[in-house]
Amino acid sequence: MHTRKSSVLDFEGSVALVIESVSDGSLDEKEVSLWTMEAVSDEVFWNKMFTFNADSEEIDWVFLYTGADKFFGRTELGTVLYDFCKNVTTNIELPSPSFLVKALKHSERFLSVE
Repeated sequence: MHTRKSSVLDFEGSVALVIESVSDGSLDEKEVSLWTMEAVSDEVFWNKMFTFNADSEEIDWVFLYTGADKFFGRTELGTVLYDFCKNVTTNIELPSPSFLVKALKHSERFLSVE
């Protein structure tokens, strides 16, 4: 069983999706993973890159990959910046829930929070 947790993303030049799937056949055991589309010898397949381990907070939706190992997403607690190398989430205070989408739509650029 799979549930999509993102729109199509650009992950380091590859087409990517964030998918929640049931692991070990139990509905209690779910994992959220990033999958990229790969092409080898004219065959296209999906490759699992890594699993999100977001400080035990469940990722509801991933908005975008910002580069520098970080994703913007949403959890129950609000908007977060997730560093997949460090497995750390940082809560981000935005003026409104739609601020991120509006900023990206108008600027088509993203500046690092750091």
